[in-house]
Amino acid sequence: MIKLQPISTSDLQHYKFMEELLVDAFPPEEYRQLEELREYTDRTGNFHNNIIFDDDLPIGFITYWDFDRFYYVEHFATNPALRNGGYGKRTLEYLCNHLQLPIVLEVERPVEEMAKRIVFVSMSVKDSPCGKMTIISRPTSPEMIFFRCI
Repeated sequence: MIKLQPISTSDLQHYKFMEELLVDAFPPEEYRQLEELREYTDRTGNFHNNIIFDDDLPIGFITYWDFDRFYYVEHFATNPALRNGGYGKRTLEYLCNHLQLPIVLEVERPVEEMAKRIVFVSMSVKDSPCGKMTIISRPTSPEMIFFRCI
């Protein structure tokens, strides 16, 4: 069962897992300086840094901002050894069920291999069997998916 566990930098094991996965999954220009990320994680109330678990197994991480009327997912990654197992879809379903406000998620166009892995997000949201996610709009360049839980 998917669950999110908020983390702080004092949770050394999980924070290290998140930082290593962030650096592995994203090019440096797509994430803030790690020291700044640590500050946000520990001291910014509307920034949420979470490890994604499947039962007791850490499978990835997700960071998002709470802007009162919607949430913005900043980074979302799964352990490379566990990709293509439906975890992205299940994580988005979990978010929809727990956040209860519109969620904004940016995805890359499928030009390079990294971006091809990210396309699952739009398919997962659109084809969700739970019927609780609806794409509100999909502007172009860069691709932003606005969806809400219904």
